[in-house]
Amino acid sequence: MGYETFGTLNDDKSNVVLIVHYFSANSHCAGKYTQEDATSGYWDSLIGPDKAIDTNKYFVICSDNLCNCGAYNPSIFTTGPASINPETQKPYGLSFPVPSVLDIINSQKALLASLDIYHVNAIAGFSFGAMSAYQWSVSYPDFMDKIIAINGSPVHPSYGSFAPLQHSIRVAALDPKWNNGDYYDCEEKPHESLHLAMQMMNVAAFQGASYELLYPRVHGEDSPAYSEITQFNSFEQKLYDAVSVSLPLVDLNHWIYTCRMCINFDITRTFDGDIEKTFKSIRAKLLAITCDDDILHPSAFVKQYVDLIDGGEQFTFKSQYGHMSAVLETQIFEHKIKAFLENSPSPLV
Repeated sequence: MGYETFGTLNDDKSNVVLIVHYFSANSHCAGKYTQEDATSGYWDSLIGPDKAIDTNKYFVICSDNLCNCGAYNPSIFTTGPASINPETQKPYGLSFPVPSVLDIINSQKALLASLDIYHVNAIAGFSFGAMSAYQWSVSYPDFMDKIIAINGSPVHPSYGSFAPLQHSIRVAALDPKWNNGDYYDCEEKPHESLHLAMQMMNVAAFQGASYELLYPRVHGEDSPAYSEITQFNSFEQKLYDAVSVSLPLVDLNHWIYTCRMCINFDITRTFDGDIEKTFKSIRAKLLAITCDDDILHPSAFVKQYVDLIDGGEQFTFKSQYGHMSAVLETQIFEHKIKAFLENSPSPLV
């Protein structure tokens, strides 16, 4: 498993902040590898000197999850279905065991132990990362002081489990080129089903109004779609092309394994579904940040759980970017994170 760090670990190792990446992201949560890079890490607006997660104060670490979607990204190091099984010298495919979010955090715990870190100041994440933060809080309640969960839930909602996650798994299964997960030595790969799975995730992660801005109709460029059923019109083509950019870096099995981890996620499972018992085990302070326009992890769904956590605080906001506001509009909530980490009085807005 690959990982990246930011800032300096202090002598007593008391300034650690663990970041858990979201579904299709990776350990590159801030900064650039080179000045020529087109973009920075996804939370560069939050992580760095004098930012909300201030690397002048904190030692920030983020790792690549097991089954990371970007299995072919040269900057990502991850074990999953595309990895070589040493017993067969072939890719694992579907013989790779189905991991849970608990397996993800156990691998992170082992990574931290290899760095002689056995307690952290805070664990923060968005979406899958938020879910992982909740799992940390109940599985290892004394391991951290604070939890920051952004646009994510302690139990994965049914709506988001169906669309796009279960639908992605079914799309893969319908594709003969997927070949029951054994396509690594095949000349033709299941690129189109992977593309559709990625596009479904893209569409679900944004609020509807943002699509009218990002993918508007361009009249005069849609003529072929009016005469041929399979032709794209302008805004369909634009999204298809946008998704195609990342396609060569992603493995379909890794994608659907991550889908399955999310669908299965329920932190009450280890407590036999007893919600009150589950949340009584949490000792860390919690800041839940949720977007009212997020259809994948609705604010109201999260609130019913946060209300059960002693000392739990929820901050809600509105954004046309929906679920992805956790990356695209961090300026709305960065002050809440900064105050929470510094134990300052919480700003009201």
